[in-house]
Amino acid sequence: MKPIPPLDEICPPEVRCWAACEQLDIVTNAAIGFPLNHPAMWHAVAVVEESFFERRYVGDQAGLGLLARVVTQYDDVELSPPAYFHPTVGETKSNPDVKHYLLGAHLFAGTWVEENRPKHSVLWNANA
Repeated sequence: MKPIPPLDEICPPEVRCWAACEQLDIVTNAAIGFPLNHPAMWHAVAVVEESFFERRYVGDQAGLGLLARVVTQYDDVELSPPAYFHPTVGETKSNPDVKHYLLGAHLFAGTWVEENRPKHSVLWNANA
C-alpha cells in the first residue's frame, strides 16, 4: 500500500479548487482544497464575525454553514459528490452503484487496520 498523492496533483487541470459535499446540500470543511490566497477563503474569514450576529445556529455561524454559503458563490470551486469523501451517507447507500461505494466505505473506515477491528467486529465475524 502507498499513500495517495496530493489531490491537487491528481485533479484535472481545469479544477483549480474543490470542496467535498457531505450530503447533496451540505458542503463539508473536512475535505477542501484551495490555492494559496484564494478569495473564497479570505471571504470566509472576513464574514465569520458578522455571521455570528446574523445566524442563530452554530452550524450556520461557522463551519459547514459558513463554508457552504461562501464557496458556492465562486464559479471555480468544484463540488465533489458525497461518495468521493463520505461513502456511508444516504445518497451513496441508495445509489445503484452501491457495490463500488461499499469498497470506498471499507477504505474510508480502515476496516483492515488492526486498531480498528473492534469497531468492525460484526463485519469481520460475518466474513470469517
